[in-house]
Formats: sequence, structure tokens, C-alpha cells
Amino acid sequence: DYETVELWIKEGIVDFGFLTVDVADRLEKVFLLRDEMVMILPPNHPKAKKSALKLGDFAGEPFIFLDQGKKSEPTEYFKTAGIEPNRQYRVYDDYTIMNMVEQGLGVSILPKLVLHRHHQNIEVRALTPPIFREVCVAYNGGDVISAAGKTFMDFAVAVAHDGDFLTES
Repeated sequence: DYETVELWIKEGIVDFGFLTVDVADRLEKVFLLRDEMVMILPPNHPKAKKSALKLGDFAGEPFIFLDQGKKSEPTEYFKTAGIEPNRQYRVYDDYTIMNMVEQGLGVSILPKLVLHRHHQNIEVRALTPPIFREVCVAYNGGDVISAAGKTFMDFAVAVAHDGDFLTES
């Protein structure tokens, strides 16, 4: 979760980590990309026929939350919209959520980047209005990053800014 990664960076356990910009407020950071958050539904879900969905469409639906610690993007989205979701599950892994949705246990909101090249039989729909998260690479200031870590971090930033990692092969 975000808080664990932030703590690891602060304690020097890792050189850097990938976080959202708002979580990494007390760390040095380099913006990587803006990632759209999307709704995922079971393949036979009646609302899967729509091309774009609103959060309010899912107020009573069983919802599967990705546990990201205290900071949860979907929780914030529902709160901002004044909607109380029907929380059925809290899960720590994106792929477990996709499998649970595939089995019809509920719906969820996940980052579009996570869904790139997924193999589950799920429906992915945009939200209206669209919701985004800003992803960054975060690190402690100063010269605490190893040479290998700095090289990898520079590579990750270059690839993210180029966008090639999102192209199909």
C-alpha cells in the first residue's frame, strides 16, 4: 500500500517507490503520468452495455475496494460525490480484485494502467466524469539513491514520459 512504500523510502529500505503525487507530499518526486481510473464489471453485468458510467450507477452494487492503506482513491471519489458505496470486500491485490469481479462477486474501480494486458473476462468502462490519479516516482532528497537505483529511476521516468509501455506488442 502507499503508506508502506512511503515508509520504506523514508527509512531507506528502498531507494524510491511509485506513489501518487498526493501521497508523496513529504518526499522528493518526479511526475510520471496521469492514469485514468476505470470501473470494472463482471462480463454479464447489465450496466456493461453502457460505454461510460457514473459513480452513482453503483451506489447499491457490491463493491470490492483495493486496500491502499489510509489513502484510497475510490473512497475519496465516492466521498466527493456524496455516495456511500456498498462495501463488500477489502482486498490488497489488483489481480485478486479482477478475478473476484470476473466471478460476479462485485464491481470495482482500478487504475487503467493496472488493466493493461489483463487476461480476466471482465468489462472495463470509463467513468463520467473521468477520474485520474497522478503517479510519480518518489525518493528521499540528497544523494541517498544508489547508482543502480538512480539508473532505474531515470529509465522509468523516460519510459513513462515516452508512453511506449502502453503500446500493444
